[in-house]
Amino acid sequence: MKKVILKSNLILGFQYLFGAIIPIVLMPFVLKEIGIKEFGIYSIFISWATMGSVFILYVFQLTGPIALEKIKATNSKLELTKEIFLAKLIIFIIWLIFLPLLLLISPYESNQLQNILLILILIPLSSLLNSTWFLQYHQKFLTLCKLSFLGAIVPSIIILIMKLGGYKNELAIISTFYIYPFIVGLGTFIKSSNILSMKDNFLLSCIRKKNIYGAIDKLKNNFSLFFSQMIALGYGVSGPIFIGYLSGPEEAGKFSILEKIFTPIISVSLLTHTAAFPKLLGLWERDKEKYLHILIFVTKIYLLAVLLITSIYLIMQNKINFFVFGNLENKYLFIGFLLWVFIAFAGPLLTSYLTISNQNTRVMQMNIFVLLLVVSISTVLTMKYGALGWILGLTIAHVPILILFAYTIFKLNLKIKS
Repeated sequence: MKKVILKSNLILGFQYLFGAIIPIVLMPFVLKEIGIKEFGIYSIFISWATMGSVFILYVFQLTGPIALEKIKATNSKLELTKEIFLAKLIIFIIWLIFLPLLLLISPYESNQLQNILLILILIPLSSLLNSTWFLQYHQKFLTLCKLSFLGAIVPSIIILIMKLGGYKNELAIISTFYIYPFIVGLGTFIKSSNILSMKDNFLLSCIRKKNIYGAIDKLKNNFSLFFSQMIALGYGVSGPIFIGYLSGPEEAGKFSILEKIFTPIISVSLLTHTAAFPKLLGLWERDKEKYLHILIFVTKIYLLAVLLITSIYLIMQNKINFFVFGNLENKYLFIGFLLWVFIAFAGPLLTSYLTISNQNTRVMQMNIFVLLLVVSISTVLTMKYGALGWILGLTIAHVPILILFAYTIFKLNLKIKS
């Protein structure tokens, strides 16, 4: 089991590496060309679009593989895929209806409207098409790696052309933030269609009475888990939105820059769990002791990765700060993000365990608890310290989750041994 996971890790490592390259390469160029304040305005809408994306994904990245694990017939898998896509399509339409209100309550300049609309439509559209959950279940990690490479190369080529040509085009600059998810979304959709040998018109075949009822049932049955995930959105991806309203777009821009760098880092560090998740689904039912060993193994890999990243930063902090921001003024914000990364693994791993063990109510309770802590702590700290206050509040609010995760592992270990 561990050898299979490690092999998948290697492939997924390249996938997330490509995802991490984009912000590392782009950020210095973007800041130089459009400035941190204007980027802060865009980052607010990118956060809204990311919330829309998670909204559209619902919780099918968790429940989809679980449902596939229980299905053997190819035709049944095709029907399940159609129902999930239709459910996501319903949410995407609701998102489009919601857009005018979003534009009404958010600050922006008229010359930014075209870029903002592309952000708000194409990033959620990418989630509608995204079938990563299906490919992960079928262990198609190499395909995901290739798509991530393509998604990373295209924006990099755009930036390279602009640098060599010596010209500025804001539309091209901002497009680099939605090209990657769109390529991955479209690519995974096409590959999943090939695996399922879809020969008819997929969209038309989805819109059938049976599939519509099935899609609605899936939305209803997974609503409690979805609701808990939406609560987590209140603190998970909405940082630039809160910071922008509380401290201004410049602070939102600072936060968003590091968020886009550190989020792939967290994903890389958690890729052991990503690779293991399809296996853990069946393992929980068959062998709880082996499941626990894999969970502990995942935790150790994550902590080792974080220690390596922290060591690199401490050795090269001045060079890294200057490369990203062009100055040495934001080192405390970097340190705040490193503290956050150190404990960020506990939430996803605990949510995964509770989902697999059918404890969705506890997931909701956990997310409500963290949301209340984040709102109460981060709001006060953000008004005083800006972006640094938000990340510190987020970190403090997750300490109880880290403790709960450790306690859950300890309790599960005692239960298995007894």
